[in-house]
Amino acid sequence: MARKPRPAVEINRIDHVVLLVADLERSVRFYTDVLGMHEERRHEDLGLVQMRAGASLVDLQQAKGRKRAGRNMDHFALNLAHFNERRLLAHFKAQGIAVGKVRPRYGADGRGKTLDFRDPDGNLIELKGPSNARARHEIGIRKRAAKAANTTGSNRG
Repeated sequence: MARKPRPAVEINRIDHVVLLVADLERSVRFYTDVLGMHEERRHEDLGLVQMRAGASLVDLQQAKGRKRAGRNMDHFALNLAHFNERRLLAHFKAQGIAVGKVRPRYGADGRGKTLDFRDPDGNLIELKGPSNARARHEIGIRKRAAKAANTTGSNRG
């Protein structure tokens, strides 16, 4: 049987998104203080700040002539390593940010809990937790490790 040729384009993950913003420094503070990103590079000549978001980047670019906040895309989703609903809701409440309802949605790694909110420029941001299948897999690994540790510990006697 002939092997299927590799496709010319294989998407691995989102590399970066570019958001046009009304106030660059306000947006840098928001993505730093609220989402815990950090500034990776600054291109003063372009009015662009690249924010590190895990393995990806969120580029914030000063929009020429943009005087007010406004949507410039539908939304983008950031995949989270874990989704602790109570901690997330408390965090956003402390920041004074209104959030939508936590609900399951399908994303790059399957179905998982999501939470959405808007940044100062009106961009909709979705936080996506691990997929249910991935979460069940990780819980199984932890349970097996704990069981093995208990078994090993009881043999030390």
